[in-house]
Amino acid sequence: MLSMLAETSDTSLPELPDYVRAQGRLRLAFGKGAKSTRVAELSESGGFRIKFPTTADETAEAIIVNTAGGMTGGDVLKLEAEFREGARALVTTQAAEKIHRSLAGETHVSTLLKAGVDAHAVWAPQETILYDGARLTRSLEAEIDPNATA
Repeated sequence: MLSMLAETSDTSLPELPDYVRAQGRLRLAFGKGAKSTRVAELSESGGFRIKFPTTADETAEAIIVNTAGGMTGGDVLKLEAEFREGARALVTTQAAEKIHRSLAGETHVSTLLKAGVDAHAVWAPQETILYDGARLTRSLEAEIDPNATA
């Protein structure tokens, strides 16, 4: 039965134009404050946002939210998180990342992490769910100072 459904599914749907694809960019920088780590820089575009829950210690937390709920072919997310000198922070995602079926084009997700001197950087995203027919290109780059922890 499953193979019959796969054989009869219509893949002749028209491609969506680029202007309806999600193009998101997140830039976030943490700096060390007098008593705790603070957000020093923040830039959000597209359907992606960053939320900051209150924390009980000097470590800051940032949660990435995809307002669309998932990504598909042609969608792009570029994330840059910088942990400046002495900053202590955790960056995560609200829920599992969902990469949906793509009729044409790939989903592109790129992450750049930078940790300065004595910074403590935690990158802890939830898992990624790849649906049948999903197409994903992902890159992760990290520039970590020898005196930082990541």
